[in-house]
Amino acid sequence: MSLFSFNKAARLLKPVARSYERRLAELGPDARAVFWKSEDHQLVRFESLYQVFDPADDAAGGISVADFGCGYGAFFDFLKDRPVLRGGRYVGYDMSRKMVEAARARIRDPRARFLQQITVTETADYVFACGTYNMH
Repeated sequence: MSLFSFNKAARLLKPVARSYERRLAELGPDARAVFWKSEDHQLVRFESLYQVFDPADDAAGGISVADFGCGYGAFFDFLKDRPVLRGGRYVGYDMSRKMVEAARARIRDPRARFLQQITVTETADYVFACGTYNMH
């Protein structure tokens, strides 16, 4: 017997995904749609996360980033013009089909892809999960 079932996890997470989708429908692609208090609060978190990157990676660029719980793609928006992602790639994962659709509609950058998944499925230099299930 498996300790973890992806099918069971997906079923258990459906109400969570619906909560995010309701907020997205109500607020659009906005920090509040993913339960951040404001875009300023979200930006403070992203600035903190940016400190995780090795300075050599930041200078050289060309790294890969996986964003687990990417929502509408705000972390990519934060990273896209920074040296660390120059020549690199970003894969955003979210359990919500509507969030993934919103990210794909907003972001047409060839370095970014958005997948509806409940796990990270590709190798990356850095994997982030920031504000995932941030429902307060």
